[in-house]
Amino acid sequence: MAPIRVVIFGLGTVGQEVARALLTKKGVQIVGAIDKGPAAGQDLGNIIGGSPLGVTVAGDASFLERIK
Repeated sequence: MAPIRVVIFGLGTVGQEVARALLTKKGVQIVGAIDKGPAAGQDLGNIIGGSPLGVTVAGDASFLERIK
C-alpha cells in the first residue's frame, strides 16, 4: 500500500508536535511543510529538533502544484 502523503500547514508548537508524531508512524510520508514565519526556507527536521529530512519549509502553498 502506498504511504499517506502529508503536508504540514503551520509549524508552531502544535504543528511541530504533529510532525514529530507523524515521523513515528508507518505508512505516512511528510512531503511538504508550510509556515509564514522564520521556519520558511529551513529543513523541517532542523525545525523540529532532529536531523535534516530533505523537506524544505515553504512560505506559501504554491509548491503544492509540483507535488505528485
